[in-house]
Amino acid sequence: MSENLTITTPSFVLKKSQFIPTAKNIADTLLEEVDSVTAFIAAKQLTEIAKVLVETIKPYAEKKVGLKPVVIQGVTVKSKALAKKYDYGEDPELATLNEKLEQIKENIDKRKTLLECMKKSVDVVDKKTGEVVTVKPAKLISAGSTLEVTFEK
Repeated sequence: MSENLTITTPSFVLKKSQFIPTAKNIADTLLEEVDSVTAFIAAKQLTEIAKVLVETIKPYAEKKVGLKPVVIQGVTVKSKALAKKYDYGEDPELATLNEKLEQIKENIDKRKTLLECMKKSVDVVDKKTGEVVTVKPAKLISAGSTLEVTFEK
C-alpha cells in the first residue's frame, strides 16, 4: 500500500518564542491519541526525519542565500563562516606534545577511576613532599537514565 505525502508551504513562520508552546500543544494532542511510548517514538522519528530533511535541503538554501541574507516573514537566513581548521601533521614538536598530552589524559582517567572506586578516605604519603595527604573518594554528583530508541533498518 502506497501512501501519498502532501506537503503544503506554510503561510506563516513561527517566532522562536512560539516553539515551546507549539511543541507542548502537539505533545498534548499526541498524548490524547496514543500512549506515551508511542508518542515518544513518533517524536523521535520526527527528529530523525528533520535532521535528514535539513541536511538534504541545506545545500540548495546555501546556493540561494549566497553572500546576501534572505529574510522571509521575519526569519533571516545568512551565510556564516565556519571555524578554520589546520593540519599540523608536519610538526614533530607538536607531535611530541600531543603524545605527552595523551599520556596525561590516560593518567587522569586512571586517577578518576581510582577515586570513583574508593569507598572511604585514605591517608597516603606524598612522594614529592613526604607529607601525609588525605585522598578522598569522588562524590557522585549526577546519575540517571534516559530512553534509547533503535529503529529497524
